[in-house]
Amino acid sequence: MCLVTRAITSIYYIEDIDSLRFALSAMDYSVVEARPHFPGYPLYCFLLKIVYFFTGSVGLSFSLIGGFSTFIILYFMDRIWSLFTSINSNILLVIGFLCPLLWLMGNRYMPDIMGLALVMSAFYYFLKILAQYELKSILLLFLLLGALLGVRLSYAPFFIPVVFLLFRYPKKIPIMVITFLLSVLVWFVPWVFDSGWNSLLDVAHNNTAGHFTDWGGGIMSEEATYWHRFVKMIESIWADGLGAWWYKRHWITMVVGLIYSVLIFLGLRYIYLRRLKLSLEEKIVIPICILFYLFWVYFFQNIVYKPRHIMPFLPFIIFLCAFGIHELRKYSSDLFSKLLIGIFILALTIVSGVINWQHQTPTAIAQVENYVQHKKDSNTIFYSIPLINYYMSRHVGLKDMIYCTSQDQVDAVIKDSLIKYTVITTFVPSNHKRENQHVFFHNPYVNRLWYQIPIYLLKE
Repeated sequence: MCLVTRAITSIYYIEDIDSLRFALSAMDYSVVEARPHFPGYPLYCFLLKIVYFFTGSVGLSFSLIGGFSTFIILYFMDRIWSLFTSINSNILLVIGFLCPLLWLMGNRYMPDIMGLALVMSAFYYFLKILAQYELKSILLLFLLLGALLGVRLSYAPFFIPVVFLLFRYPKKIPIMVITFLLSVLVWFVPWVFDSGWNSLLDVAHNNTAGHFTDWGGGIMSEEATYWHRFVKMIESIWADGLGAWWYKRHWITMVVGLIYSVLIFLGLRYIYLRRLKLSLEEKIVIPICILFYLFWVYFFQNIVYKPRHIMPFLPFIIFLCAFGIHELRKYSSDLFSKLLIGIFILALTIVSGVINWQHQTPTAIAQVENYVQHKKDSNTIFYSIPLINYYMSRHVGLKDMIYCTSQDQVDAVIKDSLIKYTVITTFVPSNHKRENQHVFFHNPYVNRLWYQIPIYLLKE
C-alpha cells in the first residue's frame, strides 16, 4: 500500500530549489557543484542513483524510496508501540499512513522521509537497549546512526541522549564507537574519493557558515521574531504536519483538528494515569530526545518556510492519538467511539488526499518556469532573486536568457543597446512600463516556499 499509493501520487516536475538539486543529483551527483547542496546526503543519493538506473524516471525513483521509507516508519512505529502495550496497533498505522506531511514527503524530491525511517528504526533499538542490554540492538543502533548521517544529517540532534549509553555501559564503548565509525566510513570514504578532500572542506566551510549566518533560516539568518518562529513551528506541526485547521483553511481541517485535540488530551490522560509501562530511563530519555530536537529546529532550522523539519515530532503525536482512541473507548459507548473514529479517518483521508492531489499540479515557481518558456525570445532578460534565477537557469530552454539580480544590472544590459529586450521580473517595476502582470499561486500547505509569485512582463 505504501509503495502503490506513493507511486500513484508521484510528481513529475521540479517544485522548488532543493528539489531541483536532488533531481540533478540522480543524474550527475556533485556536492561541490551543489547537486545536491552540502552536506551532500551521499548515502541517500547513492541509493537514489541505483533506483533511477532501473526506473529511468526521477519522479518515480523518489516515490519508490518514499513509499518504502513510509513502510519502514510504520513498521517501527508498530514495534515501538508493542514495547509499551499489547493494544491492537491498527488505528496507529492508519493515522500514520494518512498523515498529510508524511505522504507529501514520500513524493517530494528530498531525503527527509528516508531520514525519518532511520530515526524511528534507531529509536526502537535505543528503547530496547534502555530496557535491557542486547548486543544485537547495540550494533543495529549505531549502524543506523551512522547511516542517518549520510541520509539526513540535521536529524542527528534527536539522538544526543544516546550519550547516556556510554555511561550506562562503559565496557561496551569500544564496540559502540567502532560500529558507528564503520557505518560512517562505508559512505564517507567513497564520498571523499568522489568529491576530493580539499573541495569538500571548502564546500563544508562555505555552506555551514552560509546556513547559520545567511540563508539557512535559523535565528541568525532569518528576520522573523522569536514569537513568529514559535507560531510558525506550531503551524508546521499542527496544520502542515497533521492536516489540522489553521486560519483560512477548509472547514474539514477543523473537524480533523477538533478530533486531534480530543485524542491528544485523552492520550496524555492515558499516560498520566500510568497505564503506559515506562521505565525511569524511558520517562527521561524520550522527552529529552524530543526537547533536544525541538531546540535544534527552533533556533537553527528554517521552520518559517520549510515545515518538513518538524517531521520527527509527528510519530509521537500519532502515538498520543492512538492511546487517546483507546482511552476514548473506555469512557464512551462503542457506537460513539466508532462513529468519531470513522469521521476522523474520513476527514483525514480527504485532507491528505486533496493535498497530495494538489501536489501533482505545478507549484507557483514551476508555473513561472512554464510561463517563461512560452514568453521568452532570444533577447529576454530575467530579473529576480538569486535562488529563483538559479532555478530558472537550470531548465532546458532557459539557459540562454540573461539573468539579473538588480535594476542596475538590467539597465547596464540595455544601455546603449540597439536590441529591443523583453524583461521578465518578479519585482514590482519602478521606472519601466508594465505591459502585463500574472500572479502564480499554489496551496501553501503543499509547499510554503514561494507559494505566490507575481510576474511582470516589460517591454524596453
